[in-house]
Amino acid sequence: LPNAVVHRPMKVGDTEVIDLDGIQVSSPERTFLELAVIIPVPALIAAGDQLVRIPKKAYEPRGLPWTSISALRDFVSAHPHTPGVPAAKDALRLIRVGADSAPETALTFARTSGQ
Repeated sequence: LPNAVVHRPMKVGDTEVIDLDGIQVSSPERTFLELAVIIPVPALIAAGDQLVRIPKKAYEPRGLPWTSISALRDFVSAHPHTPGVPAAKDALRLIRVGADSAPETALTFARTSGQ
């Protein structure tokens, strides 16, 4: 894939890797924490909103969110010394179920942060 970036974190637990169509990938929770190191908090909120979003049957085949806010919180809490934890905690305060797009998240973020 031309835009794929392959990396390996230093230490990954067995439950932090999932099989997605025959490819081993980071779990949604691990991905969220890894993103916290490389993207700004508003973008991390948008990513989190997408992870917890309830899929719409008309647009995609899956019926469940990739993860939940509580699972993201638990994962971040379980990795207190991992880079990205402060940004992840900041983002978790504003992640919500119900945002269906990054622009919607940006609008909500702008309202809550006074921008």
